[in-house]
Amino acid sequence: MNKVLATKSVNFHITEACNMRCKFCFAKYNNSKELSKHDGLRIIKLLAKTGVEKINFAGGEPFLKSHLGLMIQYAHSLGMITGLISNGSMLSSRWLETFGVYLDWLGISIDSTKNSSNTASGRVLKGDKVQHLESLEHYLLQAKLMGIQVKINTVVSSFNVTDYLGDFILSVKPDRWKIFQALPIEGANDMHDFEISAGEYQCFLDSHAEVLKQVNHFPETNELMTSSYLMVNPEGRFYQNTTGKHTYSDPILEVGIDKALQQIEFDHDKFVERGGISAMKRKSETPVH
Repeated sequence: MNKVLATKSVNFHITEACNMRCKFCFAKYNNSKELSKHDGLRIIKLLAKTGVEKINFAGGEPFLKSHLGLMIQYAHSLGMITGLISNGSMLSSRWLETFGVYLDWLGISIDSTKNSSNTASGRVLKGDKVQHLESLEHYLLQAKLMGIQVKINTVVSSFNVTDYLGDFILSVKPDRWKIFQALPIEGANDMHDFEISAGEYQCFLDSHAEVLKQVNHFPETNELMTSSYLMVNPEGRFYQNTTGKHTYSDPILEVGIDKALQQIEFDHDKFVERGGISAMKRKSETPVH
């Protein structure tokens, strides 16, 4: 079966650029030439025609692309479920009011409530400025009031493995809390001082056991993350992490989706196991009041 038809979900990393420098980030693509706005929209149209039902826009930091809102609006117009994965630093009420109507899922990366942990991991803005979680909480709650489903992504690494996020998680009550074990990728995040063992990762989950009973949560170990995502890089190539480093297909716009898909691996069973199917859901038609 065509891999797109099997998953119906694709993560489109529209830029490598970011305004943070997280040490565990693997969104590094050898400085690939990023698609123009026009070609990015062509990729979205091809994916929709092939059977993709959901598209997540990610980075880097996707807000650094001025046409992010247009891409989400276009994907929505093609009938796709739309998602956005961001560090939240450039999110605003005005943006949500303008483009939130086209967005089904808002995912924000939050690893710790401690400034020291975020500074150590590199999840800071220029000048080592740490984000205020109060503003992120405000935008997440605004999104929920608009009917947008909220997801929080947490990467568990050596920098935050002993931290507790329970109070913040319960204050937001996300529709999904994804908890990742920091994943090393050769050539992307080679400074492996962030790595933790499977046992340390489990300790983090255990310390949040009471919280996990109250929210929809999806733990992802290194093993579960490998080969379980269909991803497109900023150059318009499918890519995968099967071998511990990124491998790429030929450009989709040159060879077509079917041929490009044949050049990468994908594990549909892992996609299902990590809760991918449960995210194939449109936002509420009626905003919360």
